[in-house]
Amino acid sequence: MNTFKIILILTVSIIAPRVLWGNDAGVTFIGPSNYIPRLDLPQNIPLHSADSCKDCHQEIYDQWRESMHSKSSTNPIFQACWTVRNNPPFCSNCHFPMLEQKPKILRGFKETGPLPFVAIKNKDFDTMLIKEGVTCVVCHLRNKTLYGPREIKEGEAPHPVRYDPSFQKSEFCYTCHSWGFPRARINQTCSTSDEYKMSERKETCQDCHMSRKEGFASLGRPKRVYGMHDQKSSRSPEELRNALKIELKMGKDTYKPGDKVKAEIKVTNTGAGHRVPTG
Repeated sequence: MNTFKIILILTVSIIAPRVLWGNDAGVTFIGPSNYIPRLDLPQNIPLHSADSCKDCHQEIYDQWRESMHSKSSTNPIFQACWTVRNNPPFCSNCHFPMLEQKPKILRGFKETGPLPFVAIKNKDFDTMLIKEGVTCVVCHLRNKTLYGPREIKEGEAPHPVRYDPSFQKSEFCYTCHSWGFPRARINQTCSTSDEYKMSERKETCQDCHMSRKEGFASLGRPKRVYGMHDQKSSRSPEELRNALKIELKMGKDTYKPGDKVKAEIKVTNTGAGHRVPTG
């Protein structure tokens, strides 16, 4: 059997048709400086876990299970980066932000030493809840009430509900998707909100990352259009095609087996309102 291999040498350039870059020199802490304190549950919801929601919101629960939000604490890339940096507590304030998800609680800083954090053991730590990452109640629960992007009449839900228009605004996402480490002289960790503002796009984060679908958002309620919770973004070939233009330029038209191949791939951001990739 004849076999051959082609050695491919690639030059990749990323080109943006407009300014989509954040402030690379940012060192100011602008994100979640603390965890979400204890969330009191309404009477009809027994647990903070998303399992308490799935009986009535199965369709949305299944979407969330496929999202990176549900894997934000268990994602192996996050775990590797977090571990190699000695588990800084600020990362966890986005990746598993609730008090009950914290094995330890930050209490202050040391002035010197490789581990500058002073932390104590958390007596409220839930070993199962931490695995859910950004779970339902992180976004929807406040003051024993479930908040959401649409108005629901009193008595239509088995728990207190309230309309909050901020669910339809990009600012709702900024807390976790734009921040830098406190007291750290490093580049701003995530600047998606700055990138979005500088792009001058009119679409909101939700317009692109929570595609609309007609379905059963709640058990026993009529079909309606709602924002999907799978947030596929960079994991969706269709969304990537809408966001990026890819051009391939070869060094010559034909190659023989064993030849080195010189090629240039040009990736142009034509549709995303922020860097690709971003945080």
